[in-house]
Amino acid sequence: MTTPATTTLFTLTPSSLLVHATTTYTLRFTFAVPHISTDYFTFSIDPSMSFVSLACTPVSGISSVSCATSNATTLVVTFNDAPQSTAQISIASIVNYDVSGLGISFKG
Repeated sequence: MTTPATTTLFTLTPSSLLVHATTTYTLRFTFAVPHISTDYFTFSIDPSMSFVSLACTPVSGISSVSCATSNATTLVVTFNDAPQSTAQISIASIVNYDVSGLGISFKG
């Protein structure tokens, strides 16, 4: 992409809200400008989460995407063809937050 992409709508829906569950996240975009194949975006997760066995699957509005991790918390998703103005993909498998290291404060 030669210019930053803007969206008029972005939603993120996890398949599970359970702490430390392996989850599929569904991302839905409505783009403000047309995109072409080889355009890409980065998807970053919190450091308390992790990618397990990564898989990106087109759901609607695009027929093929590729994804690769660029580091432990960043995923690069590349369009293999031009997406429609609204596209939806699922990203599996991501481990939800691990709150074990956060501690819980109690008041007496």
